[in-house]
Amino acid sequence: MPEEVGAMRLSSEAETLPHIESPEMPPPKKRRQRPLVEMPEEVGAMRPSSHGKAAKKKKPWQPTEVQAVERHMTRFITSCIVPGKSDCEKYLRVEPEALQNRDWQNLKFYIHNRIKSYKKKWQ
Repeated sequence: MPEEVGAMRLSSEAETLPHIESPEMPPPKKRRQRPLVEMPEEVGAMRPSSHGKAAKKKKPWQPTEVQAVERHMTRFITSCIVPGKSDCEKYLRVEPEALQNRDWQNLKFYIHNRIKSYKKKWQ
């Protein structure tokens, strides 16, 4: 016997919903593959940059550049202290002709590498 509670009617019989046929699912879309593109050899030879800058080719340090750096930055190398940006920029202003093709980061990395080789020599 069904009981009425408010506007709802409870019944002991299970009410069933009519069966609705769902349309069949379409097959998943296939991903298009990108066509292979031939890259020029000079582009493939460049190393990717992690900072979004264009890849630069390493330039060997010229003897005049090395002399200018050693003239002013020997104390950093012998004390095993890597100079900061302000120190590097100061010495770039002191030697503008010899270091015209270098920026402060080139100078800093050069000294960093010299310190590493200096330490290796003494171990």
